[in-house]
Amino acid sequence: MKVIFLIQRKTITLDPCPSTLREALGQLDVEGELVLAVRDGQMILPDDRLSEGNVIRLVPTYAGG
Repeated sequence: MKVIFLIQRKTITLDPCPSTLREALGQLDVEGELVLAVRDGQMILPDDRLSEGNVIRLVPTYAGG
């Protein structure tokens, strides 16, 4: 089972598929507070379960003053 992550201009495949978004972000060494995760046009949360073949877009969040 695998899941595909689109991060800016990169595509990263995790195989085997982690069970949750939180696990996947840990494997990718990405802090969950710094990205929005989108699957099928809808935002997903860190505890949401992932399934084989999911394509997740990680959109960076920006803050500034």
